[in-house]
Amino acid sequence: MSMHKSNEVNLKFKLSKLLPWLMCGLASLFYCYEYLLRIAPSVMVSDLMGTFSVSATSVGLLSTFYFWSYTPMQLPVGIMMDRYGPRRILTVAILCCGLGSWLMSSSSYFQLLLIGRLLIGFGSAFAFVGVLKLATIWLPPNKFALIAGLTTSLGMIGAMFGQNLLKRMVIDLSWDYTLYYAGIAGFILAPAIWFLVRDKPADNDTTPPRQMPQSYFSYQQLFQDIIKVMRTPQIWINGLIGGLIILPTTIFAELWGAPFLEQYYALDSATAVKATSMIFLGWAMGGPLAGLISDRTQRRRLPLMLGSITGMMVLLVVIYYPPLPTVVLFSLLVLFGILSSVEIIVFAVARENSPDGVTGTAIALTNFMVVCAGFMQWLVGKMLDRLWDGTLINGYPYYSAKGYHLALMILPISMLVAFILCFALKEKRDEAGLMQAQESPK
Repeated sequence: MSMHKSNEVNLKFKLSKLLPWLMCGLASLFYCYEYLLRIAPSVMVSDLMGTFSVSATSVGLLSTFYFWSYTPMQLPVGIMMDRYGPRRILTVAILCCGLGSWLMSSSSYFQLLLIGRLLIGFGSAFAFVGVLKLATIWLPPNKFALIAGLTTSLGMIGAMFGQNLLKRMVIDLSWDYTLYYAGIAGFILAPAIWFLVRDKPADNDTTPPRQMPQSYFSYQQLFQDIIKVMRTPQIWINGLIGGLIILPTTIFAELWGAPFLEQYYALDSATAVKATSMIFLGWAMGGPLAGLISDRTQRRRLPLMLGSITGMMVLLVVIYYPPLPTVVLFSLLVLFGILSSVEIIVFAVARENSPDGVTGTAIALTNFMVVCAGFMQWLVGKMLDRLWDGTLINGYPYYSAKGYHLALMILPISMLVAFILCFALKEKRDEAGLMQAQESPK
């Protein structure tokens, strides 16, 4: 009898150790899922143009609608997680994503596509923060950075494989059935989150609660903190650098890269999607490495400068050099992803340069500015339409290489501006050196 009880206790102990990782894993799976929906328009640009008889401007607007709801929600999402718990919030968020995907798949009007995209953006806003919230509740503090890094890499790997999977489904099934099945995936994931995720350990759990201090901020306090952070010039400079570095990934990898490669490099649609997905692979490889190197060397500005200026050079070769062999193209796009991944360092800079007591708000506002890069997808589509000569092929607008070259000029320019702004960025080493100089005898 005692042996049976001992085995039962051991089993409960093992389950208590496994359960936190299972819950964080499910939330990370949602992050992969929402990222897959985020990049979905990139694999169906021509299909959407043909089905709804719309231009590049409209497709860019459709993709941008994700950010219209996703971006503003980055500010209050932390408070909502604290107030209502990750279990309820994540379940509702996944249902919003599934419903938005389903609405897009069944709509005969372009306006309904926009509404569905808006729902997907709203639900997606809670994914990454949900993982971090569960990690603070269920895992030791020394596992938090690991979860954050793994989740980011997992999202990028999910985007890489998901982009290729979606393209294959679009080719085999059609764009609307692809979104239909994507919606069903959300409706399957939502109940799994509801039944398996818990907001806090049960009273009889053998594992002691590992919660971070509860946040009791009100929305009024959040507004006051935002104003306080916005009065810090370094936060603006840092946020702009992050947004400018990630802008080429948002525009090229998430929407316009595949159509450009089909036109300029004469790749088939599936190969073009595989090529752009290499950027996500580079991010997955470079993100943790960039953070590790920056932490070890305690340098923030130098990696940002090197990543932005060398990333600009790689972009210039990919976009403006005569078409390269496919192997070289794939390698350069992986390299570009690695170089662009230095963007994650801006969150460490935000933490170090934030006013006292508002570190979380500074990071949230920085993320807000970074995500705003997504709105530029529409601008590239608008420029393509302005440069279009009216040529149609199989009923689809045909955009020339010259048009793409001019419209995509914003990508290397953004990296160059980020490099220049880095000269105005302060880091902890500057303050430490200044204090040491002041304290040393003359």
